[in-house]
Amino acid sequence: MNMRTIWLAVAALGIAGCASTSKDVDVAAAGVTVAATAPARAKVLGPVEASHCRRNGHESSSAEETALQLLKSKAAAMGANGVANVACETESVSLLSNCWSSAKARGIAFVQ
Repeated sequence: MNMRTIWLAVAALGIAGCASTSKDVDVAAAGVTVAATAPARAKVLGPVEASHCRRNGHESSSAEETALQLLKSKAAAMGANGVANVACETESVSLLSNCWSSAKARGIAFVQ
């Protein structure tokens, strides 16, 4: 095996390891609940936000649904099992960012 082959294999593994799939987001988000407010005895971890740009009309979920899933996934990465005070903002078509629609979700991550 020559050095070029080894470097190509290392680069391919590095790129694959950095990729995040929607399955990864769904698994992380599954353990996070959305609440109107954080429970009284919950430990607040801090603000969390996520956005999604829907670049084509063929995606199965809306930009808002995807932004919420990403928000829950980011909260899980912080160690949270809940997100409170969730707000979602949407924008229509933006030619500058090549989005059919986009959404930004914000909330407060907490652990109970």
